[in-house]
Amino acid sequence: MSEFKFNPLTEGIEEIRSSWGWLLALGIISTMLGTGCLAFSVSATFATVLVFGWVLLIGGVVAVVQAFRTGTWRGFTCSAPFSAA
Repeated sequence: MSEFKFNPLTEGIEEIRSSWGWLLALGIISTMLGTGCLAFSVSATFATVLVFGWVLLIGGVVAVVQAFRTGTWRGFTCSAPFSAA
């Protein structure tokens, strides 16, 4: 009597092995970008803060729109102050 044991760690091994070239390219690109960020730390910090600020701004706008779309006064009074902050 044989038991079938599912191991999620070994399920995707063949898929990973077949795409090793993409993983190598991703590693090389990540290393180059990391080296560039170390060399130009002020510019990298500015770019990171700029992107993070845009993400927060877009998220706030989406939250305000969602507060108006709740349709109930109870949901609006709860959502609007937190999304505007």
